[in-house]
Amino acid sequence: MLERACLGDEVARRWIFERHAPRVARVLASLVGGSAEIADLVQEVFLAGFQRLDRVEDASKLGAWLAGIAVNKAHHARRARRRKWWLSFLPPSDVPPMVSRGAPLEVRETVRATEAVLARLDDEERAVLVLRFIEGMTINEIAVACEVAPATVKRRIQRARGDFVALAREDARLSIWTGGADEPE
Repeated sequence: MLERACLGDEVARRWIFERHAPRVARVLASLVGGSAEIADLVQEVFLAGFQRLDRVEDASKLGAWLAGIAVNKAHHARRARRRKWWLSFLPPSDVPPMVSRGAPLEVRETVRATEAVLARLDDEERAVLVLRFIEGMTINEIAVACEVAPATVKRRIQRARGDFVALAREDARLSIWTGGADEPE
């Protein structure tokens, strides 16, 4: 399918989109927050990806490669949002998070608290935590997505976990989950 998509086959491109769009949307939502711009960002990821599809040498890494484009688009969106936050009625930190209304209140509150802690991390830390622990990507997949060495990913995850746990301990809704911060990856 990758070869056909590189040649401009619309059926192959649609197949790639349908297969990878849900993960791309989750990555974007986790990094940018639940907002109306997610659908547009998903489209931007795939437009950029299809323009450079010939750069993917191994079809098994396509999903990680697209996640990397999503990470970059999310970083750009967050920077743009910070630059023009004064134009909106709500600053970026007050944008309502994406939480299922059907979930119990305790779960919704925990998700909101987790999103708030993630929002306090820098872009690199937030990206590796989301890709590893929310998306379940491997170290090598994250390395492809972030365009860094696997050793760099491991260091970033270790630093990000420490920062996340320290911030989570400050929130009563999350502090009960941070008692075992030394559990294995």
